[in-house]
Amino acid sequence: MSVDVLGTYKPYIGDSRKYVLRSASEWGEYVMDTMYPAQAITFHKSIDIEQPDFFKDFGQGAVVIGIVGQGNTFNVNGAGYLAVAPSALQTIIQRCFNAMDGVWDGSSLGADIGEALAIFGEKIAQSVYNPIQYINSVMWLPYYPPVGSFTNVWLGKLNLGVALQSLASPITRFTFNIRIPTFSNLGRDRYWQLSEPYSHYKVVFPPFGTFVIPGPEVIRYDDGAGVSTLPAEIVADAISGQATLSIPTLGICASCQLGIPLELAGNSIDFAGAATSLLGAGSSVAAGIATNNLGGLTEAGSGILNAISAMNPAATPGSIGGGMAALNSKRYACCIHYPSTLEAPEEKGYALCEERLLGSLSGYILCADGDISAPATDAELAQIAAFLTGGFFYE
Repeated sequence: MSVDVLGTYKPYIGDSRKYVLRSASEWGEYVMDTMYPAQAITFHKSIDIEQPDFFKDFGQGAVVIGIVGQGNTFNVNGAGYLAVAPSALQTIIQRCFNAMDGVWDGSSLGADIGEALAIFGEKIAQSVYNPIQYINSVMWLPYYPPVGSFTNVWLGKLNLGVALQSLASPITRFTFNIRIPTFSNLGRDRYWQLSEPYSHYKVVFPPFGTFVIPGPEVIRYDDGAGVSTLPAEIVADAISGQATLSIPTLGICASCQLGIPLELAGNSIDFAGAATSLLGAGSSVAAGIATNNLGGLTEAGSGILNAISAMNPAATPGSIGGGMAALNSKRYACCIHYPSTLEAPEEKGYALCEERLLGSLSGYILCADGDISAPATDAELAQIAAFLTGGFFYE
C-alpha cells in the first residue's frame, strides 16, 4: 500500500530548515534568475547630463593668456596668467600689432630728411622687439576660471594700455550628479533584471569618453523610481587645459584636453609702405626702403631695415575642430533593457537561494537537498528527498 509521504510527514517537512533554491512565495531581490532568459527585444531610456558652468560655443568661456614677466597674478616659472572673454581677445592681439602706431606718422617732422631719419631711428630702437614674444600661451576654456582683481598688462617694457583680470587659481572644480535611467519600475523588486544580461548601462561624456557602468553599481544607487544618481566631479587646470572627470562611487577617473590652445603665428605687415608714409612718397630714402635698395644708406641704415623686417607679429587660431566637436556633442546616460520571458511562479517559482523554514513558504518549493528528520522508513525518506530536490508544492 502506497503512502502519501508529503501529506503524512507534512509537519516534519514544515519544521525543516532548508536551503531553498526556488519558491513561489518569496524571492531574492538581487538573485539572478536564469530560469527566464532575456528576449531579443529591447527597451531604451536616456537622460541628458546636466553639467554646470560648461559652455558649448566659441563666444563663451574664457581665454587664459600667459605673459612672461607679468606680475600681480598667478605665476608659474616667470609667467603670469590673465583671463579675458573670447570676444575681447581680438582687441588685445590688435593692440599688440598696433603697438608702434604713431611711429610711422611723419606729418609733423618737417621737410628735413635727416631729422626725419633721426626720429625714425629712435622710434625703431625703442620698439625693435616683437611684443607678441612675451605671450607664451593662449588657451581657450569652455568655462571661466577663478579670477581676481584687474591688473595692467605689460609685454616686456610695453604697457599695453589695458587691464585684464588676474588668474586667482588655475584649478576649478565642478561637482554635479549623473542620473542613470533604469527599469526599476518593473515591479516586485526584481533587481536582478536591472543587471547584465538583461540591462546594460553607458555614460557618454565627451570629451572624456564613454563608460560602461556595471549593473550592480547602478542597482546600488537606484531610487526605485527608475533613476540611479551618482555624484561626479570635474577638476580642470586653466593653464594646461587638462581636466579630469571622476565618478568616485564607480572608481572611474578619466582625463582629457579640455582647453583648446590658440596658436600665435607670423603674419606680414607692410612696414616698407609705412616708411614711405613717414618720409614722403617722393623721398629717395623712402623709395630705397620700399624697394630694399638702400643705396647710400649707411650700415646702420641696413640694421634699421633688418629690424623692420623682423617685426611681423600676428595671431591665428589653432585647429579647434576636434575639440569643439567634442564639446558640442551630447552628454547623456542610457540604459538598454532586454526583458526576460514571462515568468511562471506557480509552476517554477522565483529564485530565492536562501535558507528558510519550509513551513513559512507556500506553493512551489525547490530545495538544494532533501534530507529531513522524520519517523519514516528509509524508502519514505528517499521519496521525500526526491520531492524536495525535484520541486514540490507545499500548502
